[in-house]
This record gives sequence, structure tokens and C-alpha cells, in this order.
Amino acid sequence: MFKRCQKLLLLFLLVPTLGMGIPPSATNQIDSLNHLIKTTTDKSEQINLLNKLGYSYFSSEKYQESITSLNKALTISKEIKNKKRIAQSAGNLANTYSALGDYSKAIPLNFLSLKTYEEIEDSLGMARALMSIGNIYDEQGLSDESLKKHQEALDIFNQLKDSSSIALVLSNIAIVYAESYGNYDKALIYNNQALSIYKKLNNKEDIARLLNNIGTNYYNTNAYNKALKLYEESLSIREQIADKSGMSSSLMNLAELYVKKHNLNKALTYAKMSFDLSQEIDALLYIKESSRILSEVYKEMGNSTEELKYYKLYSETKDSLFNQNTATQVVKMSAIYETEKKQKEIELLNKEKEKQAALSLAENKRKNTIIFSIIGGLALVIIFSIFLFKRFRVTNQQKIVIEEKQKEITDSITYAKRIQEAILPPESIIKNLLPNSFFLYKPKDIVSGDFYWLEQKDNKILFAAVDCTGHGVPGAFVSIVGHNGLTRSINEFGLTQPAQILNKLNELVEETLRQKDNEVRDGMDISLCSIDFSNNQLQYAGANNPLYLVRNGEIQITKADKQPIGGTGENKRFTNHTIELQKNDSIYIFSDGFADQFGGLKDKKYGYAQFRKLLLSIQNKPMLEQLNSLDTEFNNWKGETEQLDDVCVIGVRI
Repeated sequence: MFKRCQKLLLLFLLVPTLGMGIPPSATNQIDSLNHLIKTTTDKSEQINLLNKLGYSYFSSEKYQESITSLNKALTISKEIKNKKRIAQSAGNLANTYSALGDYSKAIPLNFLSLKTYEEIEDSLGMARALMSIGNIYDEQGLSDESLKKHQEALDIFNQLKDSSSIALVLSNIAIVYAESYGNYDKALIYNNQALSIYKKLNNKEDIARLLNNIGTNYYNTNAYNKALKLYEESLSIREQIADKSGMSSSLMNLAELYVKKHNLNKALTYAKMSFDLSQEIDALLYIKESSRILSEVYKEMGNSTEELKYYKLYSETKDSLFNQNTATQVVKMSAIYETEKKQKEIELLNKEKEKQAALSLAENKRKNTIIFSIIGGLALVIIFSIFLFKRFRVTNQQKIVIEEKQKEITDSITYAKRIQEAILPPESIIKNLLPNSFFLYKPKDIVSGDFYWLEQKDNKILFAAVDCTGHGVPGAFVSIVGHNGLTRSINEFGLTQPAQILNKLNELVEETLRQKDNEVRDGMDISLCSIDFSNNQLQYAGANNPLYLVRNGEIQITKADKQPIGGTGENKRFTNHTIELQKNDSIYIFSDGFADQFGGLKDKKYGYAQFRKLLLSIQNKPMLEQLNSLDTEFNNWKGETEQLDDVCVIGVRI
């Protein structure tokens, strides 16, 4: 059951910093702020205005614009070396990323904010940063650490008597008890305390959030009627204040509740509404949860195609939100922060000792006292030096062990890459069988979930572009299963027709992964072609991935069957397509990695429409130049953005 409303956390952190509430007219506020930013030359005022602009964009649910403004604020803050502005801007930007589920970017910014607030001894800022870090700990499953950070923040807010902040921390603590410990009674106590404070403050957005969370407490104790009433009340308030992210959260909970009540039609209606809103505001957390609920509803309805579609989206989004790298980064940043903090304490202690020693020498001129002081000081230095030497030796040994383990893992994966490359057809065979062709292959990680395949059987040349579930090590394992299945299909079973090969491959994948006996749902999407050059005839079959044929300056699309290889538990037969080829026809098959890559000026997906335009624009070039053009376009589009998936594109000219 989905409970946390990240947007409320962000607004809390921005409002005290900026000294403003939700703008009466977001558009007018944005236009006014942009005008002021262009006209002012005061760097400090620019930072203040950029933070306000980032908040206004976020309130208008223009999240990328919000991130751009807050990044500018942080950059200028660093330029003028204003620590308070650095801490504020880093905290605001971190919580924007957290609200959108991008924890890998939020983590270092949160620790930068906390560290800087400590340097300038800003208690309120420290408490906000501690609360933000606590939320990330909770999202990554570090529940005990999360409670610890929230309690530290609560102690500071109680000292400052900051009611709004106290309420928010109480509601966050309630979420940890409910989600991580299943202690719904304790969660209900904290939620009711927070709700009481928000009602006194007449904060409708937070009231709606707390009603939603309390409803979830009742849901988890099977008090469905109480939960339904609170969810509907929360949704009503959020609709009144046009809080789209909050509406999406309430709609998700209503959908899941109606699944429990076996009212699938209402569950489907609410889940779709939540999914549409989640996509509109581009919030990964909400897309993940609404996709999961839609998959469950379609499963109950017996619609396996839609079930698989949304389960795949849920799985992919979940992988991008939570992975071992992110969790490791949280622990690593926390360890660095704690180490630096202890080091500063040691430095302060040493300075204090030196100060006291100097005062003692000045006040005590007697020779014996001076001698005793020197002896005592030397003894302390020796003891402390021995202690530091031992700690350094232990730390150094631990560092060596960690580096050795990391090297072993990296070496193993690099060796796995060599094994995976060994199953790919060498360039000499490609040039011999398909001399007028190219194979663009760009793994995301050291090993890849995409692979290409090429074989000759009788007088036919068969080749395929394959996209396995996931990428990296998991995808590489599945790719070996796929490569083995394709090769067996033609060599062991004597098949040459693409549809027959895919049918056999589907059986072999399910058999190898024992998918009828367990919950493994891994599989692959594939485009498979067979060319008989004696009669210039092409046969094609596809699992989700289509075939593009460029002829006379136009692209003809042959659609694939809307089902993957493996993972469905169904035995639908694949469709075989026959195409009579003409001279200068160009054939393209590919995985989805190129079209799904984010980048460009607006950080959006490249898209299949733009991909088709690119193919048409390079048609007059030789195939090797087409390969270089595709590679250059992909790298330029990606820019500094991380590569999201493996890329495989095959082109063949007749």
C-alpha cells in the first residue's frame, strides 16, 4: 500500500527557506520571478529569486524547470561562497529529486546541506537536512537509521517550538513504523498527533496527506470501511486544492482497497486515473505503484497481456528507483559524513588541549610544574599517537580488503564480458555473410542484456537483434539462454522459418528457466530475419520488436506480435511475414535502447518517430557511415545523461 507523499516534504523545506506560501497565481508568479532574475545583478538576490522560482515551478508541477532553477541557485551560491545559500539551495534541490524518486542525486546533496548547516551552526537547517536523510534511509530499507535521524530532527524542532516541522517529523516517523515494522498502533498514535497540529494550522494539503496515511493504517488492520471513508475525504480535499501528486496517491489507495473488496471495475477506474496523473507529473514513485496495482487488477480480470505490460513497467521503474548502487551510496555517504564529523571533533579536542596547555604554561612559571606539564603532555601525545597508529592500521587493512573484493568482482564481470563477446558472431563472419551491413552494439554496463545473432543454414542467412529482460549481469545470463536457444533451433531442430524458430525458442526458454514451476518471468524481445539471396526473399517474425524496411525514401513497418519470448506462461504462436526484396532495400531491426534514451535540451526520450527520421536522413550513405552517424547521434543526444539501457541496431542493404 502506497503512503508517502513526497511533495509535502519538499514544500515544507522550501517554505521556511523562502518565506512564502503557495503562490496565488503560479503563472504570474513565475513570469514575475523570471523578469526579476533577468534585471537584478545582486548575486545573493538572484539565489533567493531562483529558489523561489524553483518552488513556484514545483507547485505548478513543472519539475524539470524546478530542477534547472534550483541547480542555478546552487551554482551561484558556490561561486560567491555563501555557505547559508549553499546549504539552502542544496537542501531544496535534494528534496526535489527525492520527491521525484531520484535518490542517487538527492543523497550527496542532502549530506552537503547537512554538513554546511553544521559549519554555520544553523539548528533549523540541520534538522531539515536530518529529516530528509531519514526519509531516504526509509526508502532504501534502513529503518533503524531512519528513525534515528527523524528523532534527532524532532528534538531540535521541539527546542525551537516549530509546530509545522514537528507535525511533519511525527508523520514521517509514523510511516517508518507502519511500512518497516508493521506497528500500525504506534503509527496511528504519531499520525493523530500530527493531524491535530495540522488542523490547528488549517493546512489543507497536510490534513489530506494525514487522512490518507491514517486510512492506510486502518487498511492494514483490515478495517476497510474506515479506510475507504478517510481515502475519499483525503481525495476530496486534494481535488479542491488541485494537488495532482496527492490525488494520485489517494487514487492508488482507493484502487488497492477496491481490489480487496473484489470490486475490480472500480479498482481499474481508480488505478488508471492514478497512472495517468503519475505520468502527467512524471513521478517515478507513483508510476511504479500505479503500474503494480494495474498489473494486479488485470491479473484478477484474466487479461494476461495487460497484466504483463504493467508488470514489466512496474519492474523497470522499481529497478530504477531502488538498486544496490543507491543503497550502497546511502551507506557510503553516511560513513563519510560520520568520519568527517569525528575528525572535526578530534581536531577541536586537540586545539582545546593546546589552548589549555598554553594557559597552564603562562600561569605556572615554576620549573617543576612546567616539567611535569611537559611530561604529562608528552605522555598524552604518545598514547594518542599509539591509538591513532592502531586505528590507522586497522582502517588501512579494511580498505585493502574492500579494494580487493571490489577488484575481484570487477575482474569476474570483465571475464564474463569476454565470455559473452565470444558467443557474438565475429566481424569476419559478418562481412562474409552480410557484406553490406552494420551492427551497432553499445552495452550499458560491462556485460549486456542485448545481443545480436547470425547464422547460415542451407541457402539462408538468419540474423536477429535481441533485448533480454534487464541489463548488466542479470540480462547477460538471460542472453546466454537466448543465444543457446536460437542456435539449437536451427542446428538441432533444423528450423529456418523465423516464426517456427521463435515458437521453439519460447519453449526452450520456459524449459531452461523452469518457468512453469516457479515465479521467474524473465524473457526477451526479438526481431528475427531470414534472407534467401537466391530469390531475394525476406522472412521475418518478431516478439514485440518490429522490422523497418526503407524503400524509395519511405519506411515500411512490419509489426511484431505483442508478446515476449518466455515469461507469459502462454503458448501463442508467432506470425511469419514474407517480403519480396528489391535492389537497394534497407532492412533495420533493433532493441528499444536507442529510442528510449533520455537526453537533448529538454532531457526527453529520443523516441521512435525521431529514430525513423534519422534512418531516412542517412539512407544515401554507405552502411559503415550509417553506423558512425547512428553512434554519433546517440552520443550527442545522451550528452551527460546516464545511458539507460543496452543498445543494439542492425542494418542490412540489399
